[in-house]
Amino acid sequence: ADNELKSENFRSLQLDSRKRMDVEFRVSRIYEEILGSDIVPHIYHYDSNGKVILMKFFEGNLWKDELMRKQFNPEIVRKIGGIMGRIHAGTEKKYSSEWLFLNEEVLTAELDTHYFAMADIVERDVGEKIRELAEFHRANKDFLIHGDLTCRSVLANGNNAHIIDFELAHLGSAEYDIGHFIADSFLFFEYAPHLKQEIFSGIGEFVREYFDAFKREDREFSERDMVRHSAVLMLYRIDGIGKTSFVRDEDTRERVRKRAKVMLRENLKFFDLFSLFDKS
Repeated sequence: ADNELKSENFRSLQLDSRKRMDVEFRVSRIYEEILGSDIVPHIYHYDSNGKVILMKFFEGNLWKDELMRKQFNPEIVRKIGGIMGRIHAGTEKKYSSEWLFLNEEVLTAELDTHYFAMADIVERDVGEKIRELAEFHRANKDFLIHGDLTCRSVLANGNNAHIIDFELAHLGSAEYDIGHFIADSFLFFEYAPHLKQEIFSGIGEFVREYFDAFKREDREFSERDMVRHSAVLMLYRIDGIGKTSFVRDEDTRERVRKRAKVMLRENLKFFDLFSLFDKS
């Protein structure tokens, strides 16, 4: 299949701005209740008609900006793992009715651009696995997930981590969130390979902290789904409309594609990935 996507393959994520602000407000309140206002910015005022949100200001930088300067603090990554574990544990099977009003709209747009468009440009067997993963995510409404957990949705200030930007939150599988964050971290490794030890250590601690905070009985299944979601997001950041700034040359892009396809074809647990990255 061709590696380059045609722009008409994508449906842009055009959601009503008032709905997006409403989701931002509602999810922020829920996440703040779970995590506290030291991690999630408290909203002081919300005017849906005027489309205004006034929220607590946090000192710090976007995690993406830190990474672009090739600064990687494993403590930030570790803390985000614990934060997401608490969010998923705290929202499991609690919001299945009141959140369906927006769920299909977000899911259709997100899955079209991130999953089904990727499935159309890879080998048939890989594409089938991507579609299966997408349909499982669509059917799973157990968790109120962030929906866009990338390095742009984390603020870092020293060793303090905050999460922001909840407007694409929806009901889905927890592994979708984790896959987003892991994909960004592995792509950063391509940008700063000299930080390999710190990056791999940080990602490992991220996953350990996640499962320490959220003691899932289905951990093995969860790990394998994390890997698959991460693989799809890596492909999306290489060949989709959400291209990463971490990978700029074609040789590296092709290496990422090959790794991602192995991650989709093989039934890997999370900690199997390190040997994959060592070999390729």
